[in-house]
Amino acid sequence: MTDPRPASDKKTKTVEDTGPVVRFLRRALGGMAAVLVFGMMMVTVIDVAGRYLFSAPLPGAFEVTEITLAIVIFLGLPLVCFEDGHISVSLITERLHGLARRLQSAGAALIGGATLALVAWRLFEHGAQLASYGDVTIFLRLPKGPIAYLLSALAAISALYLFYRGIR
Repeated sequence: MTDPRPASDKKTKTVEDTGPVVRFLRRALGGMAAVLVFGMMMVTVIDVAGRYLFSAPLPGAFEVTEITLAIVIFLGLPLVCFEDGHISVSLITERLHGLARRLQSAGAALIGGATLALVAWRLFEHGAQLASYGDVTIFLRLPKGPIAYLLSALAAISALYLFYRGIR
């Protein structure tokens, strides 16, 4: 069944019952993602304008865009988890009620949490490897280790929240 209330009157369950930490993270991570997307847009505009108008592309634009895009994607992971906005096929789940629906929801959250914990762990290990031999980007010479650590931390935040949602 569909909810007869207008969309503006509906609040997702996760928005209503989150504490101050999640509300802070939602605002902070969302703000950072917005700033980075705007920055990516500006880098692209400057690069394209420089390339076609002055035959002088922005040095390192590809690397900046590449790194920024990865960070934006991983900033989005916790935001999607906080809003319970993962893509799901409701063919079977919408027929579940009561305990069965709660168990399915908890199981999905725990499996998602375990998967993201694995991603976080492997990214951390990869970051440590990159940092150990001082790997840097080709053009701008930016160190790759800290980027992998940041992505690992964002995946870990997502995993921790999914574990929390799975056991509550």
